[in-house]
Amino acid sequence: GICLERSLELVVGLLAILKAGGAYVPIDPHYPQERLTYLLADTQVKILLTSQSLTSLLPANLAKIICLDSDWDLIAKENPDNFESGVTVENLAYVIYTSGSTGQPKGAMNCHRGVVNRLLWMQDTYPLTQGDRILQKTPFSFDVSVWEFFCPLLTGARLVVAKPEGHKDSVYLIKLIQDQQITTLHFVPSMLRVLLQEADLEKCQSLKRVICSGEALPNDLSQRFFERFNCELHNLYGPTEAAIDVTYWACSPNWKREVVPIGRPVANTQIYLLNADLQPVPIGVVGELHIGGVQLARGYFNRPELTAEKFIANPFYPSLQKEQGSTISPRLYKTGDLTRYLPDGNIEFLGRLDHQVKIRGFRIELGEIETILGQHPDVCQSVVLAHQTETGSQTLIAYVVSQSQTRQHLSPEQEPHFFDEQIGQWQTLYNQTYRQSVEDSNPLFNTVGWNSSYTGEPIPAAEMDEWLKDKTATILAHRPQRVLEIGCGTGLILFQVAPHCDRYWGTDISVVGLDLIRHHLGESKLDLAEQVNLLQRPADDFEGLEAEAFDTIILNSVVQYFPHIDYLVKVLEKAIAAIAPGGRIFLGDVRNLKLLAAFHASVELTKADPDISVDQWQKRVERQIAQEQELLIDPAFFTALQQRFPQITQVDIQLPRSQYENELTQFRYNVVLQINTKAEVEQSETWLAQEAFTIPELSHLLEKTQPPVVGIKGLTNLKLVAPLTILEFFKHPQDVQTVETLQSSLQKLVLPNPETELDQLAETFGYSLLLTYADSQTLNHYDAIFVKEQRRKPHRAKLTNLSKTHQDWQQYANHPLQPQLNRQLIPQLRSYLETRLPEYMIPNAFVLLAEIPLTPNGKLDRRALPSPEQIRLELTDTFVAPCTPIEEMLALIWAEILGLEQIGIHDNFFELGGDSIRGIQVIAKARTMGFEFSLPELLQHQTIQELAHLV
Repeated sequence: GICLERSLELVVGLLAILKAGGAYVPIDPHYPQERLTYLLADTQVKILLTSQSLTSLLPANLAKIICLDSDWDLIAKENPDNFESGVTVENLAYVIYTSGSTGQPKGAMNCHRGVVNRLLWMQDTYPLTQGDRILQKTPFSFDVSVWEFFCPLLTGARLVVAKPEGHKDSVYLIKLIQDQQITTLHFVPSMLRVLLQEADLEKCQSLKRVICSGEALPNDLSQRFFERFNCELHNLYGPTEAAIDVTYWACSPNWKREVVPIGRPVANTQIYLLNADLQPVPIGVVGELHIGGVQLARGYFNRPELTAEKFIANPFYPSLQKEQGSTISPRLYKTGDLTRYLPDGNIEFLGRLDHQVKIRGFRIELGEIETILGQHPDVCQSVVLAHQTETGSQTLIAYVVSQSQTRQHLSPEQEPHFFDEQIGQWQTLYNQTYRQSVEDSNPLFNTVGWNSSYTGEPIPAAEMDEWLKDKTATILAHRPQRVLEIGCGTGLILFQVAPHCDRYWGTDISVVGLDLIRHHLGESKLDLAEQVNLLQRPADDFEGLEAEAFDTIILNSVVQYFPHIDYLVKVLEKAIAAIAPGGRIFLGDVRNLKLLAAFHASVELTKADPDISVDQWQKRVERQIAQEQELLIDPAFFTALQQRFPQITQVDIQLPRSQYENELTQFRYNVVLQINTKAEVEQSETWLAQEAFTIPELSHLLEKTQPPVVGIKGLTNLKLVAPLTILEFFKHPQDVQTVETLQSSLQKLVLPNPETELDQLAETFGYSLLLTYADSQTLNHYDAIFVKEQRRKPHRAKLTNLSKTHQDWQQYANHPLQPQLNRQLIPQLRSYLETRLPEYMIPNAFVLLAEIPLTPNGKLDRRALPSPEQIRLELTDTFVAPCTPIEEMLALIWAEILGLEQIGIHDNFFELGGDSIRGIQVIAKARTMGFEFSLPELLQHQTIQELAHLV
């Protein structure tokens, strides 16, 4: 084995191993510890050549370690005579490991016969002389390095060795080409594309030829090459299992097809394009490429089953062996590559049969990455795909279903940490918000922080006033005397309800909000200081509050800030214990889970520029839904609660009462939970169906008959017509081409508000009006109930479709912590893979999904997987826009290279999908704008903010 940085010692070490008759196993010191351990354990190498500085990276093993930088005294004592190894063409030359679908790499064993054939063919085809200079820059764990090392040594050309990691730095390579007058070198297409973006290529006059292999070569890249260079470009193809390359093609600036061919076989090599029955396919028909000839590897080290699967008997051997002799091999290697013959006999590469891809020249089994990902304890399912970017390069995308997505509940270990963290974030936000209270504002009507999601502006005072009156009326209808308000904020509800009570307790997590209330209590003429007690504490803290101490507990516009549905259940359990028999819990402004998509579709449509596409609008809506950090509850949850808490004797789910249409009246509802109430004598009720009543008929009934209760079933909620229409377009957008068209069509929706007429009837004939979800499964309908005001207690509407069995609470809510869990999971997955896989196998981006999409027959539906382009993937922080000119310019560069719409100053380059290739592109682009920094500096300063400080 040999583990060294690229150096003169590496060249010496390789020659020494071969001259001694050994086969070398390249062990890249940049590999993660786990992969190093596997390679050494799998090969059981007896001797390991390395350097003293690298010994600390190597795991414990049984190999004898020889350090080529510190053991020269011992080496000098060995016999200096020329050594005859006795090696034959059948001996192993090297074992190079490539990615394996089982999660472990596999070692291809290549013999001297195949390697020598490949090198001699290259000398015949691309003759090198003593005047040529070959650049060795490919990592020696990649088989292209074999001809880079040995072709110049065989022919007398000069070997120029690039510095360690120099192959990633295009500026360094250009200078090296100029300084060393390089004539021949190799690029994988993705790195060639980066090089062609540099400005000083015209100075590389020494180049005679560039060899491309390792990935498919797009013709646009080939044409770009000829625009910038005046030298040859050759496209070679071959797997590690067949001694580097087996076909070749001389590129031309006149080639017109989209795909550059891989050409014809090299010397003493046979190429067969076969169908599933191992029969040759005609010209133009797709077949799997099979390789025969002297360059075939022995097989895979210690993998006899895989060797037998991939290296099959050559069905053409008996007939051809008599004609062509020893160059015909009895075996064929099944490449898994889909190819076809062009009319002129050249071969065109079309793709893969399996899930193997090549990234920057490295062959990767996607199944290996999926296997390793699946071993992470927080991963439920994963799919890894190669995604072609707009520039034609391949990038790896990992689609992951996390355990938290499928488990729904946090583990007992996670729950305290994440609950406290989420509550702490809201606490910080509201402390900051309440500090913005205007000095001369009405202290009894402090609406700071009540801003519209549509505009970001404060909700108009008139709308907030009506909202407050509706909440206050509902609470006071029960004549509360001993009240606990959880989440009292700036005192909006407190200052309206407390004057009617004997005792009023208010709790909140914001000390700033509580201080505002205390200040106003001291100055207010309401004289409430004696009856109001204020406590700073989270919602689930009932310490010091006696059982059955309250007749009313209020949670108004608070539930949405709870971290999880389980937290709400815990709060309600403690609240029920604190309520005296006959009391109630009022939950105001509960966000409706069933309207989550309609809400975000409506908000994003209002915000959208008219000229954006419907597809862009949909992506924004999907992103907002996925990143929702507030808790939304299905109304059915509150009826299902009765199965858990039999103390709840009645559930009233009510719509807000308002003449205005805004997010508070369209997408939220109120709930009253009656606790241990006594059974009452049923009052006679009169019910009318929506289609069977008119306003005049209802007016006549209320005036002449005056029943105690009149209900109208199934009224259409006209406040939701527009949002639900938008939602329908969101789900089925084929009828709409542009956002502007949709916005214009919605402007034509002018609907009357029937609540106004119902309110007038109630006021005229002495009724109170209750709007309620009678059926919690209905989205856009409600019941209107008229209750005669002489009744001392408010009517309690009976709800239909009560849950008969207890269900998992998470089924009734979203998961506000999911974005936070996702943001933490992605860096964890990246770090996890970095300890187990080489850098080139780490996915560039991670997309977290609720589930992996499947076709009707249960197979992976690759077309249904979301594209990562134009999406800010789950990031480590929320978006913060660039603030300085330097940050803005750097963000524009990142956005262009990464193909994203927006970049925040705290976004991590590598978590956005960046890698070393894209890092080089960023550096090259930044250089044209006057910024100088290196790839190691980008690796160290991975956010816009950090990089801006550096430059």
